[in-house]
This record gives sequence, structure tokens and C-alpha cells, in this order.
Amino acid sequence: MIIERNQLAPLLGMLKVFPVVAVIGPRQVGKSTLVQHPEIAGGRTYVTLDDLLVSDLARKDPIGLVRSAPSLTMDEAQRQSGLLAAIKQLVDEDRRPGRFLLTGSADLGFLADIAKWLAGRVGILRLHPLGWREVAGAPVRTPPFWLQALAGTDAAALSVRFHAERPSPPVFSPDVLFAGGYPPAVTSSSAEARHLWFTAFRQTYLEREIRQLVHVEHLADFSRFMQLAADRTAQVLIQANLGRDLGIAPSTLCRYFNLLEATFQIIRLQPFFSNIGKRMAKAPKLHWNDTGLCAHLLTLSNWADAQSDHRAGALLETGVINEIQSQLAAFLPDAALYYVRSHDGLEIDGLVQHGRRLVPFEVKAAATLRDDDARHLRLFMEREARCTTGLLFYLGREIVPVSRNILAMPVGALVL
Repeated sequence: MIIERNQLAPLLGMLKVFPVVAVIGPRQVGKSTLVQHPEIAGGRTYVTLDDLLVSDLARKDPIGLVRSAPSLTMDEAQRQSGLLAAIKQLVDEDRRPGRFLLTGSADLGFLADIAKWLAGRVGILRLHPLGWREVAGAPVRTPPFWLQALAGTDAAALSVRFHAERPSPPVFSPDVLFAGGYPPAVTSSSAEARHLWFTAFRQTYLEREIRQLVHVEHLADFSRFMQLAADRTAQVLIQANLGRDLGIAPSTLCRYFNLLEATFQIIRLQPFFSNIGKRMAKAPKLHWNDTGLCAHLLTLSNWADAQSDHRAGALLETGVINEIQSQLAAFLPDAALYYVRSHDGLEIDGLVQHGRRLVPFEVKAAATLRDDDARHLRLFMEREARCTTGLLFYLGREIVPVSRNILAMPVGALVL
């Protein structure tokens, strides 16, 4: 099963600009597959540092390795950080775009080494888990429809335009939340096979990634921490509360969260600054980077379980945040994603900022909307003149204006 990635075009663009491009992301997310795509691989030499002979050559003669081909792709480059100094030497001799394409998985020092040796010479592309749009086979080089909200068009006009330009949105299947976006999980033959993959991934992550990156005294404590952190997805992160629940020192808890972030397992979504020097909230909002792994940690295997555990809304919100983040990375990389929370109780699940434009959005795990579901969107948009359109994602089928400037969109419409 070949799934076209929406970050293929951005990667091709970077290779035309930067002498070095680094593709980073968690293990098993598809970095090797992406850099070996025919549009990327043509005319390039591919080596992987998973190969012991290549790794040994990189350690003994890094200059010899990086001179071995005019355009070189090096997979798992974080295994030999000494390569970066050799690459810098060659790039300073010849800054031809696309000379080196690197991939790197979790490593606390790899990005720091890139910044040290290759500043001003490297473009960095973060590869996210597969998005719903990619899995659905949507034309990944065509921007998703919802981005038109950033153009300042009002909700009624957007609704008319959608029905004129796009097919009816597909029914959203909550099953995608439990598959997540790791290619081996997405393509698993059954729920049982997927469960086995997530179990093995978790064990590998704990026993290989964490132990290699930093000393963790008690892996059992870290495993329990991961489960409780999964239980906090889509919640404002108050670390002191979680530390008390776990009986873990604040310094240890901070280190654990930094580990999850450094290994691309979580997103700490920052609060929106309403103006320079004024924040509506201080604490970030926690989201897992993959809903499949999050659900696995919570022992949730289907939507009915999530509903009975009162976690359906949080899991859906995290899924929408993941999807929007992935789409922004591909089509609007200079946009920023925030959440909103004020001291007077105003809360917005997400806010996209691009230049002067703001698009707030809410996520509702219901097929029908109530009158007050858009209340927080209305309040925020009354306070922020830069908002012309707000989006209300829900599990229904119809795209309808809720008001002049708020559009209700099925979650399934995110793939269009």
C-alpha cells in the first residue's frame, strides 16, 4: 500500500534551495520511505547508517563518506554526529542545493549538533505521522478547503463555494483515531495486529530510545507516567497536579515531559498571545502526536470504549489538532497553531494564525449541534477584530453557516 505524503512537495522545494536538508521525526513514521520516493531518489546515492559497514566508515573516514557521491542521502544520520562537521566542510567548498539529504530520529543532541555545524546551510522538515487526508488518498498537492477561511471569506460564502467546488464530505469514521498515523499501524491487517504493533513499539521506545537517550532510573515509573500523560491529552498541562498523582519529583517530571517532546511523542500547544506582552493563559495544552498510540496507552480500542470512558471528545480534539498541524506543515509552514484560554472562562480548542489573519476553531464529538456550541467562538471573535471566520468541526454530515462568520464543518471535510 503506497500512501503519498503531503510533505513530498515541501521536501522537493527545500532540496532546490538548501545544500543540506534534514528530515526529522519519530521512528517508524516513514522518513526512509519518503527520501526514497522516486521524485526524490532520482540521481541520488542512498546509504543508511543502520548498515554497520557504512556506520563504521562514517566513524573512521567521514570526509571520505560524504565525498563518495555528488548528491548523497544518509538515513539515520544521528548515529554518527561527526558526519555533520564533514558535511559543513564540503558545503563551505560548494553550496550547491540538494547536496545532502539527512534523516534523523529521536536524539537529544542531533538537532543541537545540526544548529552548531550547519546553521545557515540546512533546511529542516519535520515529518508527522500520516494524516487522515493522506490515508484517504486525497490529492496531497492540493491545499485542503478549510484553509480558504484564512482568506477572510465569510461563512456563508465559504459554504456556497464548498458545495460548488468539492464533493460531499465523507462520513468520518472514528476508527482512524485508533489506527493513528504510524504507517505499520495504519496498514495493519486487523485490530489485533495493530495492538501487537503498538505493544512492540511501546516496548522498543522504552527499552531502546529512552535508555539510549538518557538515564531513566525506573522504567516502570516512566511507563506509568506515559499512561497518565495520555489521560491528559487535550487538557491544559498543570505539571504539579500530575506530579502529585504519580509521586514524582517536579524535576523528574519535567525531564520526562522533555523526553516525550524530544522524541516527538507529544505536542505542547502554546497559549495565544492576544497582544505583545499579554497572554490569555500561561500553561501549554498537552496533545499526543499520534491518537493511535494515545488510545493504546489508555487501553481504548474503539469509539464505544472511548465514549464510555468519557475520553471520546479529548481523543477527537487531539486527532483534529494533529491533522491541522500536519496540513499546515505541508501547505502553510509559516502559520502558527495555538489554543485560547482566558481567566474569565473563555476557551477555544485551536487557533491558526497566518500573518494578520486568525481562524479559531472548536471540535465537538457530536453529530448534532446545540445552540451554545459556538458560544466561545462568538465571544472570541467579538474580542478579536482579526478573526473573520471561525470553524466548528463536528461529527455531522452537513456544511452549514452557524452565523455570518462561523461555519460548521464535518470532521470528515478535513480530508477535502
